[in-house]
Amino acid sequence: MIDIRVHLSGEEVLVTPVINVSDMDTVEFEVIGPNSEYFSSKKVKIFLEDYEVPCIALENGLIFKSETNHLFRESFGYSNVRIFIDDEILSELLFNVSTDEKKFKNIKSMMSYLLENNERILDLCFSRTKYKSKNDGDFEASFDTIISLAENIVSVFEKRSSYLHKELRNRLDLIKENANEKNFYNINPYDVINNLDQLYQSYSPNSLTLFGKIYSLDNIQRENYIDSYNLEENKILLGGLVSIKENLLIISDAIDKKIYRPTYDKEYETIKPFYKLNNFNIDDLYVQLTTSGMQKRIDSVLNHTDGLLYFLQRKLKINFEGFIPPKLTPFARKSSFYLTVYSYLEDWYSLGNPNIGIDHDLAKIRSTSKIYELFTMYKLIDVLHNDGWKITSSVEHSFFKRFIPSQINFRKEDSLLNLYYEKKILGFNENTQHNDLVALNKNNPKSKYNYYNPDFVLVKQEQDDVSYYIFDSKYSSSNTLRNYKVLDSLYEKYFSNMATYDQFNNILEKHSIKCVNAIHPFGDNSLTKWSNQLPQITPDISSILLSQDVNNLSKILSLINK
Repeated sequence: MIDIRVHLSGEEVLVTPVINVSDMDTVEFEVIGPNSEYFSSKKVKIFLEDYEVPCIALENGLIFKSETNHLFRESFGYSNVRIFIDDEILSELLFNVSTDEKKFKNIKSMMSYLLENNERILDLCFSRTKYKSKNDGDFEASFDTIISLAENIVSVFEKRSSYLHKELRNRLDLIKENANEKNFYNINPYDVINNLDQLYQSYSPNSLTLFGKIYSLDNIQRENYIDSYNLEENKILLGGLVSIKENLLIISDAIDKKIYRPTYDKEYETIKPFYKLNNFNIDDLYVQLTTSGMQKRIDSVLNHTDGLLYFLQRKLKINFEGFIPPKLTPFARKSSFYLTVYSYLEDWYSLGNPNIGIDHDLAKIRSTSKIYELFTMYKLIDVLHNDGWKITSSVEHSFFKRFIPSQINFRKEDSLLNLYYEKKILGFNENTQHNDLVALNKNNPKSKYNYYNPDFVLVKQEQDDVSYYIFDSKYSSSNTLRNYKVLDSLYEKYFSNMATYDQFNNILEKHSIKCVNAIHPFGDNSLTKWSNQLPQITPDISSILLSQDVNNLSKILSLINK
């Protein structure tokens, strides 16, 4: 039997379905084989999401061990660690990574800014995979799952609102109408004609005798045919809409009464930390960012639902007889409208009770580095737009698709500017075009990572002139950049090993690379590779501070506008 052990900050912890960890904890994994020869013939790999954790096999051959490091230092929320043996998964561990208040507020401020620019950013940053309640009703469904399904159901009705009465099943039903001041002809004429010889005046002017029985003319009803919608298929629809309204009101009440807990300062409200004192996890961020949006979505669905209920109950006279499960009657089988709604209602009734719990809905948040990348991109767009660069077009990202662009094209007067996000820079090959950026040491086509991948590349074109400005976002402080010699590393990758292809002279040159900058949020000072006492050197190798409080991206404008 293979045993897996987890050590946090030097202490072994119990391997549970969800392991709580701080982003400051050191982490170490041990995979213990059944015998001392087990790992000599096995290939073991440990991954944190897509990152392979460095590991070693101990001399006794019994234990395979990861290096001790701050594995979750850039993580926040739910992160998956997967252990493979000979490319087959042995185990998957789920960690709930919490952080301190300062980092939490910083992440929240970046996310709030991103949400102002792209309302779908939560889908990108919170998760690659989403856990949702399965269709057996045994689990609590997330609020978002319930609201999304309610939106889908109501939208099917709304798309047909102008001709909904034609979609709904109806039939002519015989009814008896009571006498009223507008209806004086309330006696079935056939009853009278066929029994004339049996009709006699009774004891009063408003009564008569028929077959020896006295009838009051005041209570006689007439028969009439109406277009009736009070049928089984429509009662199912009505029950579903009533259920939607009831459940959304429960969620709305929970958001109003249970989410926010007042602090000692009565002027403000905050979320109580879920994990431990002064540590915040993804539940806190999710609730603070999304409950306001949830309430707006709920209000919108309830508004449409109330209109539909009025139409079905008051206008079409459909009786509510409870929450009836969908049933495919012969009529419903032939109707795309009923088939669609019934399919959604099957999912609706199979969901469990609503719960704000995040674990049903989100597998993990992307690393803070990824959030900072997106934050940097939108800030770059802002600063360029404010400088007079007009967006002319954009290109869809290969992974993020329509949510995030891979390329944004700008124009100002006679100059063109292209902003690339995660652009792959390959070695020289037969497809290299004039003025393309080339990676000088990436010429092995068999290598899996045969390219460089800077976060952002700005390309400015003026007539035949081209200039490159290369940026990497680093969710770090200036001290970290200095200690790990990040500027030297960027210089090595993006200048020493980069060049631009001049097709007309068939040469590779470097003068078009104007800067290589690290963009980071923390620290008191920007860094530079070159001494300030020297004259200006090209390329500019330095760091740029960018956060919600400090924005030094104007330096990029000064470089571009030279």
